Amino acid sequence: MKAHLLTTTAVLAVVVLNNLSVAQCNPTGATAPTNAVNDQSLALGLVPITNLGNGNVSDDSYAEAAAVTLGDTTQYLLSNDFEFNIPTNATICGIEVSVERSASGLLHQVKDFSVQLSKGGTIGGDDKASATVWPDSDGTVTYGGSSDLWGRTWTPADINDSAFGIAHAVDLSGVSVLPTAKFDNVSINIFYSTPLPITLLYFAGARYGDAIEFEWATASEINNEHFEIQMSTDGESWSTVSSIPGAGNSQNKLNYQTRLPNDREEDSYFRLVQIDFDGQSSSSDVIRIRGMKHQPNKISVNINEGYLIVNTEKAIDEIQLYNQEGRLIFERKLPTTQKTMVFPLRAGQLNAGVFLIRTANSTGQQDVVRVYL
Repeated sequence: MKAHLLTTTAVLAVVVLNNLSVAQCNPTGATAPTNAVNDQSLALGLVPITNLGNGNVSDDSYAEAAAVTLGDTTQYLLSNDFEFNIPTNATICGIEVSVERSASGLLHQVKDFSVQLSKGGTIGGDDKASATVWPDSDGTVTYGGSSDLWGRTWTPADINDSAFGIAHAVDLSGVSVLPTAKFDNVSINIFYSTPLPITLLYFAGARYGDAIEFEWATASEINNEHFEIQMSTDGESWSTVSSIPGAGNSQNKLNYQTRLPNDREEDSYFRLVQIDFDGQSSSSDVIRIRGMKHQPNKISVNINEGYLIVNTEKAIDEIQLYNQEGRLIFERKLPTTQKTMVFPLRAGQLNAGVFLIRTANSTGQQDVVRVYL
């Protein structure tokens, strides 16, 4: 009796590199001031703004400035105390100001005279004043943007300060009738980024038969509570299939590994989600793991007392045996798909050596493995 057992291991790995430490600049959303005052610190003009609080809410009630003579300039309408709460470890990316305004007066030429930001109570930086004449009915204009710092450097403390705000002076020009400038709403949108909790070096998945092994590594972790491995069958709808504790805080490279059962015939999609202690999360890119139907068949072969015994993990309906020279030695087409087959051998039909065994099934899958007999 002579026997040999050959078992193939099916492995399919997909690896993606994704650095989750690249922070995005996120907006606070348009935020209204809680205070408004007239400011003459730069002695631009003498005309004051009246009904100052009306410029904080868009409700068709106006903060107004009426010209005394054609070509007057208003004082600054300084809108401040926005009650921002930017995290102390944030980086300010940009500042966007929106002003809803209009003007009245026949043939008026009302337009911006100066539009600047107030930092620590001091008005300065880039002047965003526009030469566009204000409309007769309410219209909103935007100054700055998601990456515009208005020519100044900013810290979270500067933005959170009650003295931070927007200073807006108006040119009350006209042709015949004394014009009036109207402010209906002022708001500021701050764009900022914070360091994300982890620097992900890679996220990888590999199939081992009816299980998938996942590996990933981080270069650093900040406030990292746990990881979730999420799965999808279509790449759109996700469910959590595993949760793994994070390290909290670390500046060293850390390696993670977990194995999950998965015997899906079709492909599956996975992503790694990191969740920090305050509930914020970030996700890796998506990886695809091939389904079981794409996995090579596991085949074991024995010769025992004149019989060839073949066992396969997946049922087959065709089997062929070739010698090293490629000559067909043995072939069977089975009436039904089977996983265990016993074939009688003629004396001397198989001599010791290396053979190739080919199997096929009704799905069209074919596998070829090397057999030592």
